[in-house]
Amino acid sequence: MAKPTALTADLMTTPPAAPQAGLPPRGFANQVAPEAPKPEIVPFQIRIPKADRFAIKIAAAEQHFTTESEFMLACFHFYMQHNAVKGEA
Repeated sequence: MAKPTALTADLMTTPPAAPQAGLPPRGFANQVAPEAPKPEIVPFQIRIPKADRFAIKIAAAEQHFTTESEFMLACFHFYMQHNAVKGEA
């Protein structure tokens, strides 16, 4: 239990401090840039051997991807950049 505080004249005349959590952000540093529109996400399923699934999961974690889908999409984009047909790029 907290210790009681002695009431003094100074304590009674001091205005209470405003809570910081209820105030809006101040200044330019607290302004947030608008987010770019997110692309439409659609489901895509494949069937792979169980061992390959675990290898993909481990590789995604090692590369700090949050999901296996992000990792597989990055692999696809890498493949498309490095295997583009000559004359298309």
